[in-house]
Amino acid sequence: MNTILAVLLAGLWPRPDCPPVTKADATTLAEIEAHFAVAAEVEPFVTAEDALPGRYAVGYVRGVRDAVLGVLSGQGAEIVREDSAAGFVVVELDAGRAAVLQNGPGVRYVEPDCRVQASLIPGDPLFLQRQWDKWVMYADRAWDIGTSSSIKIAVVDNGVEYWHPDLAASFVVGDYGYDFVGGDNDPRPDNTSIPQSFHGTHVSGTIAAGFDNGIGIAGWVRAQLLAVRVLNDSGSGTTTDVASGIRWAADRGARIVNMSLGTGSLPTHLLEACRYASDRNVLLVAAAGNEGTSN
Repeated sequence: MNTILAVLLAGLWPRPDCPPVTKADATTLAEIEAHFAVAAEVEPFVTAEDALPGRYAVGYVRGVRDAVLGVLSGQGAEIVREDSAAGFVVVELDAGRAAVLQNGPGVRYVEPDCRVQASLIPGDPLFLQRQWDKWVMYADRAWDIGTSSSIKIAVVDNGVEYWHPDLAASFVVGDYGYDFVGGDNDPRPDNTSIPQSFHGTHVSGTIAAGFDNGIGIAGWVRAQLLAVRVLNDSGSGTTTDVASGIRWAADRGARIVNMSLGTGSLPTHLLEACRYASDRNVLLVAAAGNEGTSN
């Protein structure tokens, strides 16, 4: 599912055979969070099909960073980038040397960087024009209770055209977000001629397009958006960029992080980023079900 608040509203609004919901009956955020809480501890894992050949995330112990980087250099590793806040470095290295480093002093983990892909959004014009989903989930009843929120929502995706007339009011000028693909403060797609480049813009519109403004579509709620670009224009990316994007959003006050993307792996660096955000009361919402599987 590519909608953030659809998940929340599903717990707030009834099926047709249920009585109407009033403001007094509205479920609290704490109750929603408790409902979606994971009962068991999650362990990291990486599947062979997701692993990027020759590209690894190396986690290091605080205080011995320089020593670990020195060992990596001695092993011929090419450093792609470092996330010092998370305590890992992304390197290009052959598998044999990566295995040798696994149990080295000061090394927390050596694991493959993994593929991430934007979730599918149908390109049919009628799908984008007729927002049947909001009627199915009784969005009009939610809007009767309220349409505005001060919550900051981060859209971790392939960039957002934040100048779009139906989105501009949802961004603070000069605080649009960050581009982990390009390494700059402009999180817009690079090449909008690529059809999939609109993915993050579409998701942002679903969440917080201008409401009742006579333009385009209606989002779920008036809220501030942060665009966190971790996928390229074609919708492909890596788990290390997603992990850095989650931490960045949490550090900048996002209360909700939407990730309409997927991967079949949960490496340590991504799991640690999720826990980092969760510890700061950030609600993480990720796409599920797009592959048509139930596991």
